[in-house]
Amino acid sequence: MAPDSPCRQPLVIVLLGPTASGKTELAIALAQALDLVVLNVDSRQLYRGMDVGTAKPTPQQQAAARHELIDLRDPDQPLNLQEFRQIAEPLIERELGRPRQGAGMALLAGGSGLYLQAICRGLQPPAVAPSPSCASSSRPWGNPSATGCCSRPTRWPPAASPPPTRCAPSGPWR
Repeated sequence: MAPDSPCRQPLVIVLLGPTASGKTELAIALAQALDLVVLNVDSRQLYRGMDVGTAKPTPQQQAAARHELIDLRDPDQPLNLQEFRQIAEPLIERELGRPRQGAGMALLAGGSGLYLQAICRGLQPPAVAPSPSCASSSRPWGNPSATGCCSRPTRWPPAASPPPTRCAPSGPWR
């Protein structure tokens, strides 16, 4: 390719950083200037109702530039990394394939490095089904009579007692 010819390789723009660091404003400005959709890669903004503490784009911000991968599920419906990839990758491919001058482009914005690695580096942890019984049984840990996937000593440090039961390798507490 000649040095003065335009680049024809797809371009993925990534805005990654901590909550409330200005990613949303920059993403909206880029989306408007480059005719892009903002594709969320923040693991908490995927959930409906989790607006406070996640700096989820407001309805006004979402109206200023189209956002995808926001409010996909309720918080009691977990979305694992593999499911996220299955939803996100077709959207990214669609953006990269949209007709425009120059190369295809996609804009990813968020604060979750794990979700970004899954997309950009092909990170693929094993598909482990959620264990609702284990997760729900671990909620009442403050109740000494509660039993769950892991037991907790009622007295700390436990005096001459055996160590707490170990968690199953596939459980949420490892």
